[in-house]
Amino acid sequence: MKNTKAENIFFIKIFFLVILMNITNSSFSQECATLNLSASEIPVSIDFTFDNISDYVSGKTIAGRVQLKISATDIDAILPPCKWGLKMRVENYTLNLPAPLATDWEDAVYYGANGTPPPIDLLWIRVYNSCKTPINDGFVQFGPLPGETLDEIIIINDILANVAVTPCISDVQVNTAGSYLTFYDQFVFNVDFRIKPNLNLNNKPGKYEIKVFFRLFEQ
Repeated sequence: MKNTKAENIFFIKIFFLVILMNITNSSFSQECATLNLSASEIPVSIDFTFDNISDYVSGKTIAGRVQLKISATDIDAILPPCKWGLKMRVENYTLNLPAPLATDWEDAVYYGANGTPPPIDLLWIRVYNSCKTPINDGFVQFGPLPGETLDEIIIINDILANVAVTPCISDVQVNTAGSYLTFYDQFVFNVDFRIKPNLNLNNKPGKYEIKVFFRLFEQ
């Protein structure tokens, strides 16, 4: 039976108040013996409460609380090398009715009747490592969702095999066999979150939720 390509899905559920994380793993592949994506700590809780004008104007950034750790192994020395990629996407889908608009956060609890839910593009995410490996190593934001999910934002997606070396080479997308235990600078990614509300949007007071998925997959 032909093996299917491996992929790991890791998601963070982001609230204006709390961040939670879960991980799922799989290990069947064509060129990779194993692909593993793990996180620094599970669960992670981060307070994103906005209750004064100063926070609304300046926003809040939570940095360094979440790390993604990757490890990958080849099947053998004869087959082509294991090549992997890393992407992220956001989802606001809920089974609760009424469902949120494609532009909005999912509401968990409303604290008032006036105003509108915050738009998804208030959330900015930065994924980076010590070698400036990612394509997007600055803050990026998600736009309106087409249906339940947004097109994925690429972090690593080079179809060529780039091998980890020491010292690391800046801006080279390392994407082959290796581990955060031996090549920390290339295989450990920090994830920062930023939310900057807009006073002109007249956001409805409440607690809102959105899910961010990180996907490690075989090329």
